[in-house]
Amino acid sequence: MNEFKKKWNSDHQFQTKIKLLLYTLFVVFVAIFAISNQPSVTKDELEDEYNEDSKPPEEQDAILKIPNEYKYTINIIINDNDYQYTGTKTTKRENITKKINNNINRYTYENDNYYKEKDDNYILCKKEEIYDIVNSDYLNLTTINQYLSKSTKVDNQYLVYLKDIILGNNSDDYIQITINENNIDINYTSLVKTFDKSIEKYLVSIKIENIE
Repeated sequence: MNEFKKKWNSDHQFQTKIKLLLYTLFVVFVAIFAISNQPSVTKDELEDEYNEDSKPPEEQDAILKIPNEYKYTINIIINDNDYQYTGTKTTKRENITKKINNNINRYTYENDNYYKEKDDNYILCKKEEIYDIVNSDYLNLTTINQYLSKSTKVDNQYLVYLKDIILGNNSDDYIQITINENNIDINYTSLVKTFDKSIEKYLVSIKIENIE
């Protein structure tokens, strides 16, 4: 101890080394204390944060929040005809059921390909075979969000003016979108009628539910 005091009093370089060592130990102690007092984060919270942060900015700010996995029911009215699509969408696969009157067909989308169920097998098919009645873009949640990004909100409805989504269109006609929790109702009549004058009514109703 006497040797230490003697060296401390006579050797300024020794003092500097000791002070630097003590300061380093202090910083390490403070860092350990701060880490140990941080709130714990569960695995689910980390996954939720990762899933949200990994989405493009336009999806993070989107009006319609799209789950990674969900099941859906889509009812479509075109003039006086009713059609329905139901399905389950996961990160790896989508199962689709199309119902027209009493005619039911089942499909699967996997690995960037569509397949039609036939005799307990799935045979490669074209997307146009599944969405032969309705334009698939009108049912696509990402596309709907793109429309919503151009919308004007009036009360509880979103109005998407055709002039904002169709190049060269100067009309005051619009698509009408209503969102009520997990239900989305869209009146596409004015949009579709622009390309097909025979259309008098074109309504799409989408219900989204969590997969249990």
